[in-house]
Amino acid sequence: MSLYEFTNDGLEKIPLSTFQEKRIRERNDLQRLLKNDINVLSRDLLVVAEEFGDWEDSNRRIDLLAVDKKANIVVIELKRTIDGGHIELQAIRYAAMVSTMTFAQLCNTFENFLKTNGLDINAQERLLEFLEWEEADEEKFGNDVKIILASADFSKEVTTTVMWLNERGLDIKCFKLVPHDFNGRIIIDIQQIIPLPEAENFQIKVREKTQAARTSRLQKKQWNLDILLHTIKDNAGTQCSQIAKEIHAWSQGVMDRIWWSDAKIDGSFIPVCERQKKTHIFYAIRSTGKIELYLGNMAQKSPFDNVGLRQEFVNKLNKIGADIPENKLDKYPKFPLEVLSNPKSMNDFKAAIEWALTKVKEEDNSEISPQ
Repeated sequence: MSLYEFTNDGLEKIPLSTFQEKRIRERNDLQRLLKNDINVLSRDLLVVAEEFGDWEDSNRRIDLLAVDKKANIVVIELKRTIDGGHIELQAIRYAAMVSTMTFAQLCNTFENFLKTNGLDINAQERLLEFLEWEEADEEKFGNDVKIILASADFSKEVTTTVMWLNERGLDIKCFKLVPHDFNGRIIIDIQQIIPLPEAENFQIKVREKTQAARTSRLQKKQWNLDILLHTIKDNAGTQCSQIAKEIHAWSQGVMDRIWWSDAKIDGSFIPVCERQKKTHIFYAIRSTGKIELYLGNMAQKSPFDNVGLRQEFVNKLNKIGADIPENKLDKYPKFPLEVLSNPKSMNDFKAAIEWALTKVKEEDNSEISPQ
């Protein structure tokens, strides 16, 4: 964006310049000035190190290292070139290298920085004041590493890479530093170009939503009978695993299909009855070693939207020891598989499910019977 001087005769464009033309150096000028006034990039930053390189087997150094108000580490990389070079790749490498830094290490780093700059300040007290903490808290510190890139300009390759990385959960900001020659004085126009300030809150929400969806996908697990039975055995014992196996085999014969959950930890199989475009679910066998009754699902569809029928269904199960209270008739109560450990209880459970299926079929027949 161009800068103009407002005069009585009109708007006069202030000529563009370059850092090279003005002999402004990267480290001795740009870095030095930003170190002393980082607020031009963000008011939520505290610089804690310059040319940071406190790691083994590497001579690489971070231009400026900072911490933000949320106790996140911030890597700041500077370039005076008009294309930004490979600034984003360099910064990602640095972010990974400082990601394990502890609050105690940060205090030591900041203490060295203060001494080098001739500042007689207690490092830990200044950090606690900045973070508005009463005492050090390693659990809250360094949960994320953010990146700020500042350059005279950025190539399309850099901006495309940064936007792609931001979409995948990273937090990278790009600032464009453009020098102008104003009557012999140097004026620097500083603009945040990624993300645009007016869109930043929206983009953060989109990124969080995308990240949550991606995390959800990663947390899914494909269950099958072998995995479920093995998990039930671990959680509730061999007998419960055998009971679940018997129910699965029986369900395949009386139900229309079996649906498997994709939960990462607590898996299940859910027998499904399909009638007249309605899906009826009565129970699920969970990897925790329990039977979950889908009374809440039953309550939403006829004929079991009739509370009296649900109560009759529960009474049949309570006779074998399910122990379902009346206030759970529209919920999803559970009872242990071991309740079905004797043959009579197992047969009574199957009879209760078959009774429920009969009620659904009777409902279907009444709906399609000729008038």
